[in-house]
Amino acid sequence: MPEQSRSSTPRSAPRASRSPALARAVALACPVIVGAGFAAPAAAQGYLGGFELPHSTWSVFGGVTHSTNATRQPDGQSDTIASVGVSGSLFRDEGRLTYRLVGNAAYEEYLENTYDGDVRASVNAGARYEFVPDRISWSVDNTFGQSATNTFAPSTPENRTNVNYFSTGPDVDLRLGGVAGLGLGARYARTDYSEGVGDDQRYSGNARLYRRLSATSTAALNASFQRVRNEDEFGFGFGREREYDTREYFASLDAQRARYGFSLGAGLSELSNEGRAGSESEPLVRASAYRRLSPALNLNLSAGQEFRSGGDILRDAIGETRIVNGQIVFIGAGIDPQSVGAVLADLSVVNQPVKYQYARASLDWARTRTTFSIAGGQGRERYQNPGIDVDRDFTEAGLSASRRLRPNLSAQASVNWNERDFRQRGRGDQTLYAQLRLDWQLTSRFGLNFSYRHEDRQSDFSTFEYQENLFYVGVSYGPGRGPQPAGAGAAGP
Repeated sequence: MPEQSRSSTPRSAPRASRSPALARAVALACPVIVGAGFAAPAAAQGYLGGFELPHSTWSVFGGVTHSTNATRQPDGQSDTIASVGVSGSLFRDEGRLTYRLVGNAAYEEYLENTYDGDVRASVNAGARYEFVPDRISWSVDNTFGQSATNTFAPSTPENRTNVNYFSTGPDVDLRLGGVAGLGLGARYARTDYSEGVGDDQRYSGNARLYRRLSATSTAALNASFQRVRNEDEFGFGFGREREYDTREYFASLDAQRARYGFSLGAGLSELSNEGRAGSESEPLVRASAYRRLSPALNLNLSAGQEFRSGGDILRDAIGETRIVNGQIVFIGAGIDPQSVGAVLADLSVVNQPVKYQYARASLDWARTRTTFSIAGGQGRERYQNPGIDVDRDFTEAGLSASRRLRPNLSAQASVNWNERDFRQRGRGDQTLYAQLRLDWQLTSRFGLNFSYRHEDRQSDFSTFEYQENLFYVGVSYGPGRGPQPAGAGAAGP
């Protein structure tokens, strides 16, 4: 996937309006301080720059959660969890230096010693500096989150690893007349897992020959090359380096208007994999669209097929966005700090090439006091190396609603469901998440927070079934806010 189109911070366009565990987590998160930004799905990058960013915000929080099944086993152990953390976002989209930061982090202490203290964090960050405005720039991007070490088992501190994806490199835009140009970019990137398994380095370059068809639409021919070098890719201690290359050739069309936007890309992707003889080719498709159906009703669609890796999928999930009423909305950052939510990704710790297919849709209704969302998606993951038996199909759906009951009182309810079918093993699971939440803003910055969450997983792997109830009470300090689009339905695994 071309690194620039997937993760670089887009240049501003005219807008609608202007312990050991702790030590490891901190060490992996350190690159985040270099800048801030968000990695939007590649298909959405072409038109996201035309929509308004949300306001910068922040909060610090602390509280206590009681879990009826902290170990998430058929006959699990209850525990009480104390947590303290910070959540927020920061944006700058003018001048030579632009940056964005969206994320949260929490430290959790298990008071009955079910697990050692644990850090949960999810950060999507990036920055760009323009040496010559609109011509020569340098970008830095970083995504930090967690992934499951055993994709079949539920999320617990014993089944999580920290993942950090860092990339940096230059972009050059050579103008060819008044309406055409040639864009060139290069990136160095690396993915690091706290378990030390599945780490990789990447070297990539891309070229884009484009022509502006109008003030709001652009057509382009694109080509990219990426080399990924894995060490100990299977995680069995062999210490053997392996490499694979991906090449992409595709045409794209992007457009953005006040009430809609879309980005379409179609072409060919090639994979040269040391794990297989020769190379293979597959159609490349990336499509994303937004439509404002009424002053309050918004439709977002996306679909595609491409070669990915676990790090790519994690970055897209943490950086997932939707457009609601002409504004970019970030759909969660990986954890709900006020209810000890589920880990965002459940990927295996093998950073290998995956044939990734997906289709997603969401419908959001947003007014000043009330929001409602319905969303769903389907997808497939097919590993391209022999001997990997975690190929799967997945289906997800969700509903959520929020309401400002009084000027200082807000409520939110959500239900999400997902199903996974592991093809080679002939087994799968279904998980239901339901949550109620109440936020009481006592002053302009100080609030009380209450939530109840229920999880129920039914699985063909009987040892991985569980039911859990979580009760949270806590305090938060930060700017008050009303209901936001609740973001029903996850973006995929």
